[in-house]
Amino acid sequence: MKYFKYLLYLIPLAALFSSGLVAAAESEETYLLLNVDTTGPLMARDVEFTNVDTGETVLVKDVIELGRYTQTHFYLLPINPGLYYLSKIYPTHNRIDASPAIDVDERSGIITIQENAINYIGDVIIETKDMGPRVSTLVTYEANSRTLVHAVSSEREIFERLETVVTIAGHYPVPVDKQLLGL
Repeated sequence: MKYFKYLLYLIPLAALFSSGLVAAAESEETYLLLNVDTTGPLMARDVEFTNVDTGETVLVKDVIELGRYTQTHFYLLPINPGLYYLSKIYPTHNRIDASPAIDVDERSGIITIQENAINYIGDVIIETKDMGPRVSTLVTYEANSRTLVHAVSSEREIFERLETVVTIAGHYPVPVDKQLLGL
């Protein structure tokens, strides 16, 4: 009977581990920091990143509200560590109309998300050009100190607690000295 009580305690714990809830709690100390800026006839409404190894997707919604010329200059969200790439762009013509998703492949660049750190992937610059019956899309990543400054001033506690790395697509993560961030 004594062992039966212990077994009753172990079953919920095993369920937590197998469901990934414990793993998700651990990854809450890993963050993705980005800004998105779009130019051209289509605006990015949402963007999606895919983990190369697991296929897990991370949807960043309402990026249309981001940008260098708006009030919101960044998104900071929890993410599991690993290798990711920008896999989809969900565009809009006029903030209301939803256009079909634009698929992006790994050639846009692999992003390394380092565990227990704030991973600034740069400002994702999405340029669209009208090419007659279709629209061409070019994605680049640019480091922007304004994005980091806004994020640090808004989320100071997280930046004080964690390391910050700049991990532009196609490059290894580079640590950022806390003194450069004013911490």
